[in-house]
Amino acid sequence: MNEVEPNAQNIFSHLMSAIKDNSYRDFIRQGDWGFKIGIPIFMFWLVSAQLANRMKKGYQATYLGDLNQSTEAKHQGFLWKLTFADEGTEFIARLALNKSNRKASGLMISPW
Repeated sequence: MNEVEPNAQNIFSHLMSAIKDNSYRDFIRQGDWGFKIGIPIFMFWLVSAQLANRMKKGYQATYLGDLNQSTEAKHQGFLWKLTFADEGTEFIARLALNKSNRKASGLMISPW
């Protein structure tokens, strides 16, 4: 397994903390313009409501690797597996970083 790019890990950690703390302001602070307008507050609340309590009881994010993109792609993808202390459903988190400004351009979290 390869090592996560430090900037990607830092942004991912901040995004997960924002979800756990239900802080939309901290969440969008990590993103580029498209991220900020593409994830409205109600979508954030839906994800936070589903994950925050479980995260507060304990969770682990295991880096799985990055996703190869074409040289023309404007984004780079990174994957993590989210496991929780309650041993319930695990999730996969995919972070997309904008290659030009190295800010979050997307985050998708889905059950595994």
